[in-house]
Amino acid sequence: MLSDSPLVLDHFLVAHSETVWNVKHHPKEDMIATASSDRNIKLFVREGTEYQEKCCVREEHTKSIRCLSWSHCGNYLASGGFDALVVIWTLQRREGSLGLVSVTTLEGHESEVKSVDWHPSGDFLASSSRDQSIFVWERLEDSEDLEMDCVSVMTGHSQDVKFVCWANESTLLFSASYDNTIKVWTRDLDEDDWVLVTTIAAHEDTVWCLAVHAFHLASVSQSGEVALWDLHPLASLLNGQTYDMASVVDLKRLDLNSESHTRPVYCCAFSP
Repeated sequence: MLSDSPLVLDHFLVAHSETVWNVKHHPKEDMIATASSDRNIKLFVREGTEYQEKCCVREEHTKSIRCLSWSHCGNYLASGGFDALVVIWTLQRREGSLGLVSVTTLEGHESEVKSVDWHPSGDFLASSSRDQSIFVWERLEDSEDLEMDCVSVMTGHSQDVKFVCWANESTLLFSASYDNTIKVWTRDLDEDDWVLVTTIAAHEDTVWCLAVHAFHLASVSQSGEVALWDLHPLASLLNGQTYDMASVVDLKRLDLNSESHTRPVYCCAFSP
C-alpha cells in the first residue's frame, strides 16, 4: 500500500508519553508545536536533516491539551484544553534557546475546548467547545501586554463544536459540529457582534474539520466523506463588505470525483 502513495515519510518523532492531539507548523520557520494528553506542549526545530526538541511546557493546563494555533506573525501560540481553558503563549528567544511563556489565560467555556484559531490580523481569536459555544476574543488595543476580551459568544450549534476557522482576511468564521452541520458566521458592525449567515446540512455524521482556501471550503466527517463547497455566494463578505441580514446564502457542494474513506476522517488541509 505504501508503495502506491506519492507521500514519503520524512520524520517520525516519539514526542509524548500519551495521545498527541494536535500538531501545528510555525507560519514562518521550520518549527512544529505539538499538544498531548500528557499536558505538555513541545516545540521541535529542524536542524539539518533532523527535528530537535527545543522546548517543553506544562505549567498552565490541568488536563489534556486538545488544540493549538499559531498567530500569523508567529509570535504567539494559543492552546485549548480539556480543562476548558485557552492559554496564550509568547515565543521567546534567549541566548540561542527557545521557550514558551504564558502571557494570559482566557476563561469562559464550561467544558473542553475543542478548537482555537487566530485571525490573520492577530486581532481576534476564535475558540469552540464541547459546551456547544463559540467564543470570539479580541485583542485590546491599549494593553501593553497581550490582553484579550470576549466580544461574542455564539450558541447556534446543538452539539459539541469540533472545529472553527477564519476565512482568509475576512471576518467570516466557519464552525463544524457533532450535530452534523457547518455554520457560517460574520461580524455585524451595526450590532457589534457576530451573527449567523447560514447553516449547511453538510454530512450524515459528525463534521470533524474544515479548511478554507480562496473560494473553497473543505469538510470531513465521521462517515468518511470529504466534501468541497463553493464559497462564491459569500464573495462580498470574503472581500470585506457589510453583511445584509435580509440576504439568503446557499452554498453548493462540488463534485470531487473521489470515493469516501472507509473510516472517519479527522483532518483536512489545502496545500499552500
